[in-house]
Amino acid sequence: MSRRTLVLDGLWYSLCPSFTARSLNGPSLFLRTKQQSSGVFTPAVTHPAQSSSRRCYTSDHSGGHKIANPYPSSSSNVTFSSPTSNETVANPETLSEEDFKQYPSTTDMLDDRREKELQRLYKEAMQNPATPGLYESLPTSFLERKLQEDMARNPRIGDAERFFRVLIRDRKIKPTARHYKALILANCDYTFGSSVAVQRLLNEMDSNNIAMDSGTLHAALQALAVHPDYFLRQKVLNQLRDRWLPLSPAGWHFVVAGFMRENQFEKALEQLEAMERKNIQVERWLHSLIVYILCDHNEFEQVYRLVRRRVEQGHELTHQVWSHVLCKASEGRHHELTRYIWERRVNLGYLHPSEDTCSKTMYVAAKFGDPELGRAAFHYLRKSGYQPRSEDHDRLVLAHLISGTEGDLPAALEELCTMHEAGLEPRSSTMGLLYNYIIKGQIDPWEVWEKLKKLSNDRRSVPIGAVEVIVKAWKNESRHHPTSANDALQLYRELYTVCPGGATLALYNTLINICRRAGKTNEGMYLLKEMTSLGILPSSETFEFAIRMCLDAGSFKSAWMYLQDMEQRNLTLSYSTQSYIQEICLKSVDPDAIRLRYHPSAQLPPQPEPVEPVEPARPVWTREPKPSQATRRRRRRQRERLEALEAQKAG
Repeated sequence: MSRRTLVLDGLWYSLCPSFTARSLNGPSLFLRTKQQSSGVFTPAVTHPAQSSSRRCYTSDHSGGHKIANPYPSSSSNVTFSSPTSNETVANPETLSEEDFKQYPSTTDMLDDRREKELQRLYKEAMQNPATPGLYESLPTSFLERKLQEDMARNPRIGDAERFFRVLIRDRKIKPTARHYKALILANCDYTFGSSVAVQRLLNEMDSNNIAMDSGTLHAALQALAVHPDYFLRQKVLNQLRDRWLPLSPAGWHFVVAGFMRENQFEKALEQLEAMERKNIQVERWLHSLIVYILCDHNEFEQVYRLVRRRVEQGHELTHQVWSHVLCKASEGRHHELTRYIWERRVNLGYLHPSEDTCSKTMYVAAKFGDPELGRAAFHYLRKSGYQPRSEDHDRLVLAHLISGTEGDLPAALEELCTMHEAGLEPRSSTMGLLYNYIIKGQIDPWEVWEKLKKLSNDRRSVPIGAVEVIVKAWKNESRHHPTSANDALQLYRELYTVCPGGATLALYNTLINICRRAGKTNEGMYLLKEMTSLGILPSSETFEFAIRMCLDAGSFKSAWMYLQDMEQRNLTLSYSTQSYIQEICLKSVDPDAIRLRYHPSAQLPPQPEPVEPVEPARPVWTREPKPSQATRRRRRRQRERLEALEAQKAG
């Protein structure tokens, strides 16, 4: 059957409006064969380019380069072949519109298969860049489109070089503005891109008289957001202004990102405010970038302001940003930002911080006296299955003590009981802060003791450390109020009803010291006997208090016996106690006092002889230089004149 040339003129399009030129790229003219009646349809191509005796050419901007047929017969169920003697080719001039509408999806289906085949070949070429000839089967228009898409979506310098090697070197495509735009976008590659390459490309466009359009200049701003260069960015902005090209919303984002990468925070925030005045919506990626960089530089005030404004505008931050900001804010001890995130995210169950972040949050609560924040972090630790540590309890106690102007002493004491019930003991720093709170607040120690007794009546386990703090506060008052010793002794009588475990060595030492200062020798001796009966081993501090108490009462023999017992336990006296023994015994002629005075353990260590300071030798470089011959001659003449004047006066 003879073939006729298909002429697509105006009359053809008027008679067949549903026919498109796209059908020439594939089998778009339907062939009715004998197999059609049996349900099998085999289309054939009547276009000369699909003939088996000719190579396939494309007209979609290929520049006249030959490409292989991208549709091998094995890749599809549709067979593209020349008509045989058993097939009847329909005359295009006799086909009606209803004939083309009989299979309306055939052309689109073939176009989709063609696109999938091109994508497959392109993927194979990208995965095997070293294999030659893989790009030859891809049309130029397809490569141009993939170049623009890939460089905008996933910029890589290596991929751009392969694209341009095929387009510019092999297919002799003349470079245009869109090619330079793709090359500039390729420099958004964080590893291999650079602002120097962007500058070189812009200069090359100027030298080749290629006009820079808005897309190219905005691509340069995007690359400079990754590799910041302040002067080049200003040059690009000036070129946009000189060409009366407006800065797009994406361009505003790139400028702000570049300022942030250069640590020019003030300029970046000014540009951000200008965007809000122009009603330009700030994208999530830019806001997250600003927050991350500001957190890394501990600018938490700005982060707090940006986060609050973002939320008030009806936008939400990602889970990763919330978690990062909470971690950094708690680590940087920023109270307002930490509390804001806990109230808005953690307490509502949207955010799940780590154990370390909870501990840092409790430290923030302790530093700024926020027991509510501390309790929230503490309860979250327990609810998450973490076992609170001693430091966590201590920080919650500190938060109660520092909160407000007067603090919350009952809540702090209750937390100490909770801590003791968990088998943990408070740190000395926490007890020191509780002691300072009682002293500076001029709180009556007896009032604190009453609160502890109330907790004990409520079947709470009271730690002995809190009792030691109360006794220590009475010791501080005993300097000015001798009656404080009576209160301390009364506390000791009631101690076993509150703390069944009894007193500790530190508590006994404090009570004995209070009795010594108040002159209550009998009560002090009673406490020493209590220690012996309970099997509590005394320390060197206990013996020193007992020796001082005996010396104050004039019982030198008892002091001698305590010193002997102390020597048998391999304990030594402090320098202050040795000086006190020498001072008291020197005023007495009692034999026991003399014997105590000359006891080897009571002897003061020999004082080192004072060493006369040795004047350091003058360094060699600071010595006066040797005078020159002219200087010596001038000095000799001055000396001779003085001698002559003295001789004249004497004569």
